[in-house]
Amino acid sequence: MTSRGGLYVGSATALGIPRPGGEATGSLPAALQLAGTPHGVNPACPELRELHDLGRLVFLANVGPLVDPVSRSTFNTRLRPPQLYSHSDQTVLWELGDSLDSNKRDGWGGMLAGWIGAQNSLAGLPPCITIAGQSRFLVGRTQGSPAQPILPYRLSTSASTPAPVLNNYAAGSTTNLANVRRANLEALLAETYPQAFTREFRDLSDRALTLGAAINERIGSGGAFNALPGGVVFPNTSIGNQLAQVARMINASRAAGGGINANRQIFYVSTGGYDTHDGQFAGSGGGPANGPNPTTGLWGGQQGLLQQVSQAVAAFYRALVAMGAHNQVLLFSASEFGRTINSNGNGTDHGWGGVQFVIGGGLGNISAASLGGQPVGNDTGGGPLLGRNPQAGTGRGLYGRYPRIVLNASDSAAIPNDEKGECFSRGQFIPTMSSEQVGATLARWMGLDNANVPLVFPNVDRYDDFIGNDNLMAYTTRTIPFLAGI
Repeated sequence: MTSRGGLYVGSATALGIPRPGGEATGSLPAALQLAGTPHGVNPACPELRELHDLGRLVFLANVGPLVDPVSRSTFNTRLRPPQLYSHSDQTVLWELGDSLDSNKRDGWGGMLAGWIGAQNSLAGLPPCITIAGQSRFLVGRTQGSPAQPILPYRLSTSASTPAPVLNNYAAGSTTNLANVRRANLEALLAETYPQAFTREFRDLSDRALTLGAAINERIGSGGAFNALPGGVVFPNTSIGNQLAQVARMINASRAAGGGINANRQIFYVSTGGYDTHDGQFAGSGGGPANGPNPTTGLWGGQQGLLQQVSQAVAAFYRALVAMGAHNQVLLFSASEFGRTINSNGNGTDHGWGGVQFVIGGGLGNISAASLGGQPVGNDTGGGPLLGRNPQAGTGRGLYGRYPRIVLNASDSAAIPNDEKGECFSRGQFIPTMSSEQVGATLARWMGLDNANVPLVFPNVDRYDDFIGNDNLMAYTTRTIPFLAGI
């Protein structure tokens, strides 16, 4: 393909993967065909293909931070996100829900929790929980006066002590005099000091110790919710262990005796390593470039990273079905930008628009289906995701516009709507769907009133057709129709 810089699409050293049903004379397997569409997914991701075909996953094409609708001809005359092609800046814009102002303090996840009044019955536990370190996405504040800050509570991936604890300060343990240390600490915290803020520090420390102990009692070793529902086994990878911890928290919240009883929780997990400017197919994943390692089943390079995501989200969905939460939980992906179409000689560089996905309960019954060779369970449909209906064999699995893979692409009347999209010299596609529209859709499903959407996502009303014939937006509305009732 010319757009790939002259590298053959089937070569193990090239960028492309042969399209479904297309030529595959090179050593790289063809993409996995998606039911009902001409598109395909990476051959290392059969679980994502299965979720799509079962109507439990939808892809969102050519999405990214966007202030105004932009085309190539209007790129220099309209507002656009600051610091394009910068990892940190574009990540922050996704997290803030504001494609123009990267200086805001609050992220849209934390703001959403404040607007909808999300709560937990476990004293001191915020509605926003991170398994991947701190993130501005989960920082917010409650509504009303005075507003109270919402800061994410941090859990680790440990299956024994996921909540933060003070080492050797366990109240009931006599090992290494831990109980003596704890008694002395509590005595110090109970003292009355004349200094300012002493009482707040004491209360904060006490709440943190109590909350950590309560969570570890529930989902840590020996806790009633340490074992994952339905015996689902998550892959022992970073993203797999993070999603396993999220599943434990959801299960402890829903089940009788769980003691959390969250009405709405927002979780944050993260995985990385995709900034592959070189060596995209050769890598340390354990497998060769042209397929998985025959002994371990692992792919190498970027394919191995995609494989980890595919296996982890499939296990997560199976766990949701096992606990009966699949119609009340959505998982979505977000990434700062896509990659260039053409090669830098050995890999790809920073792009703009990219493909994301949303996973959750769908419409049709899939009780007899399996994911990754494991049974899904009793998923009888009735979920919010408007993906393919496996019973009827109809529905959409791809929302937005998947543009033609052509360098320096410009729009024309001859291009079908579903293939429209303009890009620059290396194939950096200008998004035709905004990250704020995606966030607004998910926020509406979580309970955010339509009237308050612009207060969380300030640019969602900028995408209507006010700029004439060169508006290439796939949707000019605040939300995208991939969820029922939105």
